[in-house]
Amino acid sequence: MLQDTKLLELWEFLLCAWWKRTASGRIFVAVEQEKLVKALWAVCRILPESLWQQLSFSTYEKDAMLSPAIIVGLWDPIQPEESIPQTCFNGTNLAWNTFSGKKSTIQGIPRYIQYIIQAVKNGKITEIDSFHSGTPSVTWHRRASAETFFELVRHPDTMDITRLKDISDLPKIGRFAIKNEKRFRLLLENFFTSPLLDMWDENTIQLVYTPFFASDGEVLQKFHEQLIQIQKDRISACDVDFLKMFEQKWLPRLKNFEFSEMDLWPLFNDSPASLPKPIYQWIYPTAFRHVLHCHEPSEQIEFLTRWCFLDVDEVNEPQITGILQSNFADIVKLTMYSKFVERDMAGNDAQFSRFYFAWPEWNVQVLLKLAPETRNRFLDYLIPTAGPTLLSAIQTQLTQNGKNPEMLHKNADLFRIYCDILASPNQIPITKSVADFARRLPQDEVLAIREALQKREDLVLLNQKKELNCIFSDNSPSCFWSRLLFWKKS
Repeated sequence: MLQDTKLLELWEFLLCAWWKRTASGRIFVAVEQEKLVKALWAVCRILPESLWQQLSFSTYEKDAMLSPAIIVGLWDPIQPEESIPQTCFNGTNLAWNTFSGKKSTIQGIPRYIQYIIQAVKNGKITEIDSFHSGTPSVTWHRRASAETFFELVRHPDTMDITRLKDISDLPKIGRFAIKNEKRFRLLLENFFTSPLLDMWDENTIQLVYTPFFASDGEVLQKFHEQLIQIQKDRISACDVDFLKMFEQKWLPRLKNFEFSEMDLWPLFNDSPASLPKPIYQWIYPTAFRHVLHCHEPSEQIEFLTRWCFLDVDEVNEPQITGILQSNFADIVKLTMYSKFVERDMAGNDAQFSRFYFAWPEWNVQVLLKLAPETRNRFLDYLIPTAGPTLLSAIQTQLTQNGKNPEMLHKNADLFRIYCDILASPNQIPITKSVADFARRLPQDEVLAIREALQKREDLVLLNQKKELNCIFSDNSPSCFWSRLLFWKKS
C-alpha cells in the first residue's frame, strides 16, 4: 500500500471518514472496487478490533440508496464520474468520487488518527501495534476514550483536560498515569492551568479526577509530590500569576485530595531571603498572618526576623508599620524596630527612611538598644529634622520612668543620651520645655544639662534667655524652690 499513492490516499480518507462519521451518517466511495476492499482491510488492520466491529460495507453498487451498509462502494462502468449522486454528499454523509474528483471535506481529525496516518506513511506499523497492545482493551471500546487515552499518553501538556472524564472509569488509570513521571507532571501542569475547569463544581472534579490522583495511597502520594515540585519550579521561575491562581482557585478544591496550604508553606518559610523578590512581596502578607499564630514573643521575633526587612524602604516601611500597629507585645515591637533601624543605618547610601519622623516614642525606646555607632548615626539623621520632637519624647519618657524604681537604670542611660543630644553640633533649638523639664530634676542632673549646653556654640545666646535661668543660675529662686519641691515629693 505504501507504494500505491492512490490506495494510500483512499485508505486515509476511509479511516478519517469512519472515525468522524456520526451515528446516522454513511460513507460513499466511487473507485475501483478492488482498491476499496484493500483500503478497508487496511483500516481494520490498523485499528483495534472493537473500533471497527460495527463497520459494514458493500461493493459494486449502482444505486447508493439500495444498500444498508455504512460504507458503500459505487460503480458505474459507463459513466464512472457520475457514480455518486449529489444526495450522497448532503447532511451527515461523506463521499468521494475518485473519478470526478469530488470529495467531502473532513474536519477536526483527532491527533490519535493523525498519529496513525503519519506512522503508517513512515512505515512504523509495529509502533502502532505496540501502542494498542500495551493498553487495556477496554480503552478501545469507544472512540472518545481512545482519543483521550492517546492525548494522555502523547500530549498530556496540551490535551483538553476536561476530557479526562472519558477515561476516568478505566481500570487502574491512576497507576498508569504515575508510571511515567514526566507525563504525570505535564498532565498536572495542564490540569492546574486549564480555564475549562472553571465550569465544574467540586463534586464533579472529585468524581472525575479521584481515579487519576487519589485512587490509592501510592497515587495520592505521587500527586502530592508532583504538586510540591510544580510549586518549586514556579517559585524559581518567579511565576506569581500561577501561584496566585493556584492559591485562590485550587487550594480550596484540593482539600478533597488531602492537600492544603500547609503542605506548601515550607517552600516559602524555609528561606524567605532566597525567594525571588516578586514572590517574596506577594507571599509576605500570608507570612504575617502565620506569625500571629505564634504564642511566645521569642517565637514571634524569630519568625519576623527571618521574614522582615529584606527589601527596599518602600516595602520595609509598611512591614514595620504593620508590626507597630499590631497586638504584639512591646518587646516584639521594640526588637523589630531596632532591627529595622540597624538595617537602614547599615546601608551604603545616605537615603535613610523618613519613616522615623512619625514615631518619636519608639525612637526614644530604640535609642537604648542601638550600638553607640549606630545610635550616633541615627541621631545625626533625626536631629536636624525632628530634634525638638525627639527631645520632648525623651523628656516624657524620663518623667514616666522616674515614677518607676525598676526603670532607674534605664533612666540614667536615657538621660545621658538626652544630654548628648543637647550638646549636639546640630544645634537643636532650646526652648522653654527644656527649662520646665529641668525644674523637675535634682541639682546634679540640672548641672549635667548645664554642662551639655555649655558645649554649644550658641552658649552666649542661651545665657541671655530668661526662661533658661533655672539651668544657668544656681541662685535662681524658681530653681531653688522647684528642687526643694522635687525632693519633698521624693
